[in-house]
Amino acid sequence: MKVYVYENPRSLALVSEKYALVFRYATPTDDKNRPRCIVEFAPIEKIDFRKHRALSPLDCHGFLGLINISSDVFLCVITAKSLVASPRPGETINRVVGVEFHCLNRNTWDFVTLDLNGYPIDLHDQASSSGITEHPCTQLRKMLTNSSFYYSTDFDLTSSMQTRGTAQPATMRNPAGQVISTLESSDASFLWNSYMMTELVKFRDNLPDFERSELDKCGFLTTLIRGFAETVNTRIGNYDENPISCRLTIISKLSCRMAGTRFLARGIDDDGFVANFVETETILYTERGTAQIVCAFLQVRGSVPFFWEQDSQLLSNKVQITRSIDAAQPAFERHMDYLCNKYGSIHVCNLLSREKSHENELTQRYHGHINKLNEAGGSHSTDPTSGSSRGGLVSVTDFDFHHEVSKQGYSAATRVLNRVIDAMEEYGFYSADSSSPNVTLQNGVFRTNCLDCLDRTNMIQQVLSRQALQIFLDRNHLGCNPDFWSKHNILWADNGDQLSQIYAGTNALKTSYTRSGKMNLAGALADVTKSVGRLYINNFTDKTKQNTTDVLLGRLADQEGILLYDPINDFVVKELERRKLEFSSTTNIKVFAGTFNLNGELSDADLSGWFFPPKSPKELSGGAGFDVHDDLPSIVLVGFQEIVQLTPGQILNADPGKKEFWEKRVEAVLNTRDEYVLLRSHQLVGTALLLFVRKAEVGFVKNIEGAIKKTGLGGMAGNKGGVAVSFSYANTRFCFITAHLAAGTSNIEERHHDFKTLNTGLRFSRGLTIKDHDCVIWLGDFNYRIDMDGDVVRQIVAKKEYGLLFEHDQLNRQMVLGETFPYYNEMEIHFPPTYKFDNGTATYDTSEKFRTPSWTDRVLYKGAGLRGINYGCVSDLLFSDHRPVYAEFNAQILIVDQKRKAALGKELYDKRRSEMGGSNDLISLSDLNEVTLTHGLPPPSTDARKWWISGGQTAKVPIVPPAKGMILNPKKINPFEGDLPDFVDKPALPPRRKPIGSPPVKPTPKPKPSSLRSSSAVSATPPQLPVPELSQTSLLDMPIGPIESQSSMHTAKSSGTEKSLLD
Repeated sequence: MKVYVYENPRSLALVSEKYALVFRYATPTDDKNRPRCIVEFAPIEKIDFRKHRALSPLDCHGFLGLINISSDVFLCVITAKSLVASPRPGETINRVVGVEFHCLNRNTWDFVTLDLNGYPIDLHDQASSSGITEHPCTQLRKMLTNSSFYYSTDFDLTSSMQTRGTAQPATMRNPAGQVISTLESSDASFLWNSYMMTELVKFRDNLPDFERSELDKCGFLTTLIRGFAETVNTRIGNYDENPISCRLTIISKLSCRMAGTRFLARGIDDDGFVANFVETETILYTERGTAQIVCAFLQVRGSVPFFWEQDSQLLSNKVQITRSIDAAQPAFERHMDYLCNKYGSIHVCNLLSREKSHENELTQRYHGHINKLNEAGGSHSTDPTSGSSRGGLVSVTDFDFHHEVSKQGYSAATRVLNRVIDAMEEYGFYSADSSSPNVTLQNGVFRTNCLDCLDRTNMIQQVLSRQALQIFLDRNHLGCNPDFWSKHNILWADNGDQLSQIYAGTNALKTSYTRSGKMNLAGALADVTKSVGRLYINNFTDKTKQNTTDVLLGRLADQEGILLYDPINDFVVKELERRKLEFSSTTNIKVFAGTFNLNGELSDADLSGWFFPPKSPKELSGGAGFDVHDDLPSIVLVGFQEIVQLTPGQILNADPGKKEFWEKRVEAVLNTRDEYVLLRSHQLVGTALLLFVRKAEVGFVKNIEGAIKKTGLGGMAGNKGGVAVSFSYANTRFCFITAHLAAGTSNIEERHHDFKTLNTGLRFSRGLTIKDHDCVIWLGDFNYRIDMDGDVVRQIVAKKEYGLLFEHDQLNRQMVLGETFPYYNEMEIHFPPTYKFDNGTATYDTSEKFRTPSWTDRVLYKGAGLRGINYGCVSDLLFSDHRPVYAEFNAQILIVDQKRKAALGKELYDKRRSEMGGSNDLISLSDLNEVTLTHGLPPPSTDARKWWISGGQTAKVPIVPPAKGMILNPKKINPFEGDLPDFVDKPALPPRRKPIGSPPVKPTPKPKPSSLRSSSAVSATPPQLPVPELSQTSLLDMPIGPIESQSSMHTAKSSGTEKSLLD
């Protein structure tokens, strides 16, 4: 396979022996500015390669997909590989050694040879003249070629041996008898180029069966895993009893779902995927006579599956559990559901220490989640959207690795077998013999974890793998020898090193014992060196690695996926929008939002009046908008400001104790009416945001993310700023922001600047910003004042003429002018100003500053699905100089049946394609020679080219006369009408007339070349050239076209030709 480029218009073609995959960039024309690409799969005989050039002399072994970097689109191809594993005949695994990125939309990097750092090798010729610096994909290229990525063109590398069974790759078929493609059977959890391949897979799926099969045979779409793979040849049986040759293979697949570096990827996400999740399979293949025998044992590892984080600062590894057990239970159950549905029963092998407080805290929480799971009987999930049931209960074994090996060394690690041997006998392993129809299946899996799931985990997994192989050999009466176990140990040591390099940046600890079975001084010193290296990497290079990982997986905030131009798909999208009621429904919930500036105080005052306010007249009259069937809110949002005193010490290191105090106070009040769960809690110095959800509805809430932004001292200090949380309730996206803006009556512009900073600076993953949500609520101490005299305001407040005050409210005026909070709404204010009171009293400020009472504490909202129903404050909470404000909303929630939507989309696509004559081409190759789709609209017409004429044809075409001496008929104005002939004989020229009074012109004899040279050498007068002889037909016989040179023009004019032409 080769990559070719066609210069104008620019297109790239991946060419195999029979087919080509042609790509063309199309300038985006929609509001989202997402890059679009034109692609076609066609036989090579339909493409004219005479104007194509090979972009690289290297052959391509695979195509990894398309990726958008900044404003450029790149094709990524594999240019170098190394065969590293072959679990059984017909199955090969290659390690990616070299890749190239070819830009689709510009030629800056064409034919440029790069060094290992991504810079052109010939700096003088290539870089200095064109301004080229580092290649945009340098970091991606380094990651993809760091010996941790693998692919196979023979079988689905994301599957296990048990899933593939005894069938060879070429004969693997579905129930309909069709050959199964690796793309169709691959597990997306282990597919590391899924982001780059998403649109191409859709393109493949929309092809007819024949073309889809041909595309798969060409190997254009390559699946990529990350982890470790290696095969060694060894022998089983005793040496003196004719030992049998065999292959021993280890394949480890790292999940891409929550990928990242050690301290930046911990715990679990809302979808149930955990950090550093690895599926490792030990495979033994041998032949006895004509029989093929295979054994495979599967294990998994992964971070402790609930929400926790760990500090990465020097000499500080503090663990923080970020969600309560009830809030984390749905995600925990989703994770266990995934494991049970895929592997069967689960046995947790927990290696955390009981003596280290932070590890013991994780162990206790882990047991809490498992107990709640088992108490539910394994078949009742708290996730209402799951729709799955577990195959059995989850069992657990605690094995304090450090304690067990502290006295007898690492050899004591084998003690774990005494505790798990029963589970090993029950779960078994996969084995098959081609001479026998009997196949044994592995019906359970060991899930091993320590803190990082690296060193301790790798050693215990090695012990379990050895035990499984020993049981297999014993049952089949096959002996073993030291060479077999030695190579088994080396494979596991290499596996541990590779996985540790990916997650922590260094080789694994304790691998000297894993390789040789001994731990000496050199091994201990090596472990110390690795630990120091990890400390440096975690603090200085992990963020760069994490960023590169996010780019590869499409997680960056400003990263947009590439769309393939597909007119049929555009039609389907519009049709699905029109028929959305067929696969979606709506329900209504109540949302409570409350904000309170605490002035740094703690209080045990009754908060029930704040969280359960009386109904508003709008609610009582039934004019609240969406009908909600429950008076209690489903979502409770609480924003605190000045939760601590804003002193220099607190600004530098805020005390989390007060936030925890208020978390418990709020939760206790809410639980007096129903069970609520704290899902998210964030603090920025004095600003805190708490998100509670009713326990019965926790399963509907997913994709929870938090963000903070400082605005104090130009963004350097957190005394002012905002905290935001983003989440999905079913299929509706919510964003809540609590903010503390700049203080001071006259600092309106500073407050406006703070809002703009927060509105643009608060970002979430995958490019999500505040404006991308369906429902948005801002609440907090915005510090906007009332522009009136303080005494006058107090008099108006006493009369409860709040409308008059509102006319002078700074926020109201700014919103009317469109200066701040554009397109946001606020319910009508029917309560007195909430600032500033003397602490402990209901009296407005009596200090020397005598501050004007103002509505500094506000709640604003935006979104078609939100209806405000109640807005007020609580006047009897007197311990602060502010009063708490509440707002209640009815929210309309969208619930989408994704399976039904996908089925309907497929039905619409097939129907539309059949209506178009069964055509599957997204765009024809002839159109690829046009620039129509490149810029969204066709280019303007010129004299030589018209936009409605396709195929590169010019607007003017030559007309050849039917015979010599004929011209177009000048009397036939319209060539399509009349009976006049199109061509007539050429008229004869009139006789040449002489000028009046001029003597006859005598022809000048032609001088000899020698005389011309000699005369020019001795005379300053230029020689007289002869006048050309003109016949009557010479001018008409001359081809029409531009004058070739100035010398011929000068000759004609100087010899009287110009006069003769006028005649």
